[in-house]
Amino acid sequence: MSWLVAPGDLPVDAERLELEKARQLSTALRRLPYVQLLECRRTLSPPSETIVFETEVELPQHQIRDVRNRERIAVTFSADASATPEIVALRGDFPMVPHLNQRAAEFPRSLCVYEDAFPEFSFKWSPVRFIEDIRRWLAKTARDELHQPNQPLEPLLEPGLFDLIFPPSLLEDTKTGDHLFLEHMLLTGNQRSLFVRRRVASAAEASMFAVYLRGKCQTHGLIRRRPQTLADLQEFLRSAEIDVVESTREALRDFLEHGGRAAGDVWLALFVDLPKSRAQGQPAETTERLAFLAVARAEELSAALGVSQRVGNSVGYLLRGAAATVHPEALAVVPMRRLAMLTPGTAAEFNGVNALSDPMTFIGLGALGSQLFMNLWRSGFGRWTLIDRDVYLPHNDARHALTNGIGEWKASAMSNLAATIFPEHRPTPIVADVVIPRDLGPAIETAILESVAVIDCSASVAVGRHLAQSYGGPRRVSVFLNPLATDLVLLAEPRDRRVRLDQLEMMYYRAVLEDKRLNGHLSRGDEPVRYSNACRDLSTVISQDYIAMHAGIGSRAIRNALASQHAMIAVWRSDNTGAVIRIDVPIAESRSYSASGWTVLLDSTVNETVVNYRRERLPNETGGVLLGTFDMSRRVALVSIALPSPGDSKEWPTVYIRGSAGLQAAVSRAEITTSGGLEYSGEWHSHPKGGSAAASEDDRKALTLLSEAMAEDARPAIMLIVGENETRLYVKDRAAQ
Repeated sequence: MSWLVAPGDLPVDAERLELEKARQLSTALRRLPYVQLLECRRTLSPPSETIVFETEVELPQHQIRDVRNRERIAVTFSADASATPEIVALRGDFPMVPHLNQRAAEFPRSLCVYEDAFPEFSFKWSPVRFIEDIRRWLAKTARDELHQPNQPLEPLLEPGLFDLIFPPSLLEDTKTGDHLFLEHMLLTGNQRSLFVRRRVASAAEASMFAVYLRGKCQTHGLIRRRPQTLADLQEFLRSAEIDVVESTREALRDFLEHGGRAAGDVWLALFVDLPKSRAQGQPAETTERLAFLAVARAEELSAALGVSQRVGNSVGYLLRGAAATVHPEALAVVPMRRLAMLTPGTAAEFNGVNALSDPMTFIGLGALGSQLFMNLWRSGFGRWTLIDRDVYLPHNDARHALTNGIGEWKASAMSNLAATIFPEHRPTPIVADVVIPRDLGPAIETAILESVAVIDCSASVAVGRHLAQSYGGPRRVSVFLNPLATDLVLLAEPRDRRVRLDQLEMMYYRAVLEDKRLNGHLSRGDEPVRYSNACRDLSTVISQDYIAMHAGIGSRAIRNALASQHAMIAVWRSDNTGAVIRIDVPIAESRSYSASGWTVLLDSTVNETVVNYRRERLPNETGGVLLGTFDMSRRVALVSIALPSPGDSKEWPTVYIRGSAGLQAAVSRAEITTSGGLEYSGEWHSHPKGGSAAASEDDRKALTLLSEAMAEDARPAIMLIVGENETRLYVKDRAAQ
């Protein structure tokens, strides 16, 4: 049996070992019957101690890999407590098997017994368990069971210690053998990372050149040794049928002949793609993406690749077609960890969601909006236009996604931030007020019409109302916080937009008023904080904890809402313990009426409510008041709630006179509970059994009187009449006459 020399400069007695784990292992080896301690060794620089032992291996009757019943193992412990002990097999013909560590030299082969970094499990390390882990690795390798069928494929080559970072589109449309001229930089303060900025058109502009190579399919997991020279790399890639020397030589010629840097160091990058299969002859499951870097003076690189030849004390470059001796062993290469910059697709994969490249518009980049947008952006969701009218000010740092950009427009600064994550997918910023866009109105309209969805995080009722009826185009989703920021609200139109954002707002207010689970939802909190000396320089007191929590909930909720074709109203209520409950608000069918130049919007729930009130009071007539709101600029009245008849009302089979007992308190309660969202907006009453909803002469007189009263505030009179089989709505605007 041929044994390799164990690591270590000199032998040392077991009793004189200095490293604790080395001492513990040597002690265990002397008392266990199935292992035998052979020797202990010490290395002076860097300090380490090695334990050499033989172990019995439990072999199967029909083994697949060449593992012997007794194997000689050397374990080296470093003085660096964070370093994983290196475990090598000292048999000279130990086989090439999966789960070996990569080393500069192929022998002795290093056993990859642990997948995790040593600090992750060193706290539970024990010598006996350590010995058993090694014996188990050997036994499973003999049976070829170490790599399970459901495990990911093993690497063909372990990545280097240095990073080569490049734009994701750098290698698009490249074919094997192609070479690229590149501009690169070393990242400031980091000696481990090289960043390729972009491709350039000519060698004269380039600071480095690169070669792209793709090989034939390889069987995974058989790592030999880390290539240290171009000759090593040539040998490593031989089985993939890649001639790296020839490909690199042609690229170097082109680089030098077209103005590449002939003086000083020349930077060469090699991008290598190797398809991998699980077993010989099987189709490729994945592709291993490798990178290597060589840096040498032009004459050194040329000599190594046979592009030049030394004659005496002179070096001459050879013409194309001329033969020269190559010396790839003279050119050092450094394996690099190859890292493409993030793309929306890969970001979605890391987030465990589907990427979505549809165009969308995002309005409102304040505290919640900025963080919510970045959640969507980081998960590869959407191709965005960002709209906001505000400047980023110092106090915004307390709760905003931006960490730099004071004095900049939020839309522009957020676009810049997003581009640092996906450099090739910058959002389009529009600095404008959506309600009063001035000359940017066409740009906003184009962005909205070309989108599949509009997300409104402006926390502005005016913006929400404007978006509901303006521009046309895709569905709208509004996301905002309650005044205390403890609760998140989402209003999502259906895909067909049969229910608009302003009508969803009325349904939301109805739930706030009627659902006990929403008690106190719109209550006001602390006094705002003044951040400057102008009267409007006030900022609401909101905890960043709530902003961050609700941004996470909101981004997922937007995804879910847009994945459905239906409308949605949802409220997430939280408390100071961190508990969150979700409350879903029923969606009602939209109803629309137009009269006297006004559009009145209500829903089927209002209609059903008044029908039920009528049924309960038959044979008498009944009635009450309507609560809603008015959009004066668009001449739209929105109705949310029908209140029942006050207790002092007069109800007869053919006459109804509404009373007023408790009515003012009920209307005031609605205004306060909805934070001004609802107000008195009209009257309703029923007609007797068998009667239609047509307005009687008395009804018309009442409507005229009501219009005169409402005209004082420039509002129209609204009257809803409930008949036997229908409801009708009447509008009279005295102010417009």
